[in-house]
Amino acid sequence: MELIKSKSSVSDCVIFMSAYKSNYSRKKMISFYKNKSEKKSEILNKHHISSILIDDSFFTVDGILKFEPNHDAYHQKTSFEFKLINEKDDIDKFQKYLKETKWCLSLKHSVEILLDPFKFEVSSFINMESFLIFINNRKLQVDPIIFFINEVMFICFELINFDTREPFNKDEIYGRSNNYNVKIIKEMQFFGTEEIITVNKKIPDIIFENINSLLQDILRDRFVLDNTSFLHNLFVISDFVEDMSTYFQDVLGEKITNMQLDNISGHDSFNYFSQEYLGVVTLADGQYKTDVLWDTQVLEILKMYICLNQIINYDLTLDLKNTLDEKMHTEQLLFMSRVPIITVKAITNMQNTASFERYKESINFKISYLTMYYERRKNRNALLLNVLLYVISFIGSVGTFQILQEEFGLSFKISFIALTSVFFLLGVIWIYLERKK
Repeated sequence: MELIKSKSSVSDCVIFMSAYKSNYSRKKMISFYKNKSEKKSEILNKHHISSILIDDSFFTVDGILKFEPNHDAYHQKTSFEFKLINEKDDIDKFQKYLKETKWCLSLKHSVEILLDPFKFEVSSFINMESFLIFINNRKLQVDPIIFFINEVMFICFELINFDTREPFNKDEIYGRSNNYNVKIIKEMQFFGTEEIITVNKKIPDIIFENINSLLQDILRDRFVLDNTSFLHNLFVISDFVEDMSTYFQDVLGEKITNMQLDNISGHDSFNYFSQEYLGVVTLADGQYKTDVLWDTQVLEILKMYICLNQIINYDLTLDLKNTLDEKMHTEQLLFMSRVPIITVKAITNMQNTASFERYKESINFKISYLTMYYERRKNRNALLLNVLLYVISFIGSVGTFQILQEEFGLSFKISFIALTSVFFLLGVIWIYLERKK
């Protein structure tokens, strides 16, 4: 079965995007360096991974190369160089893997230009082999790419009709029924094998679980997956969209009233519109397609990253301190200063979306609730402490019995009753006032 190469010359490009955040640490990825070359190749082949770019190392099935990037912030240029680690290797055998890294370098360059380098880091790139899915009597090829930004795993893939050999166009993703981020896939098949695998999962989940299994092998079973949050998004780049508002509603599958669509682009070569779960670019000049594709995709990634942080902060963060810290982190991202105008416009556009406002209000409500909860718990603890001090004070006042006996000639029994009555009356009044407060 022959692998189909995506055509870069087609007028439409549809990219299905997903973001996943889990509680593992990329620092443990260092264990991958300690594996023998045979072991690395075995792990990569097992998970249908052709290459991984981590920091300054490029791991492939056939060996390792050293990766040396150099970003010139002044001229906004990024240069790259790959060097042999083993001098006995032949650089020619790595050519097919180097071609695979073109998207990694383009993405890394766009991130360095459009996002604050002190707040965003692209840590890893993973090239996973294409595979086939079978759905509604159709055979579709999935071309996935995977990368990590600030420990968030991003999964992007294109779909190609295997029979017509044409990639999906902008008119094939109308409504939820045609959103392949959320459709359940029954069967799949990797190229180079006759085995058809029953999966009953969504395409992003298939890729996500495969990468998690890869990380588990790399981290030698020290990888524990827990509390995963995710977010899906669609990204379309086309030569022409007749009515942008209607197109957004058709793709999202909802009639949205008062939807505000502002052109984020500041260039005549393209128009860029973005809302919850969908971003659309129309090109006026096709010669800039590659640059526009990666730059606007990075802005969609930024939108997803901030939205995913809001979801995690509301749904999964339990204590007040971490909730406030995450809110401050999100607020800092909204006020990034080392970014170009288009990034500022994209952030402003995102802040005006209904989902951003909804999660912002939800987080503020959560903070108010947690503040009241901790205040009530603090008041309860203070009440118990005061009761304890009150009892201790009563025990300490037993010494006043002698004064009552000597000054007023009262017996011990009468002195005890009088003192107890006074403490009891004052205690009732104090407890009443505390409960009322």
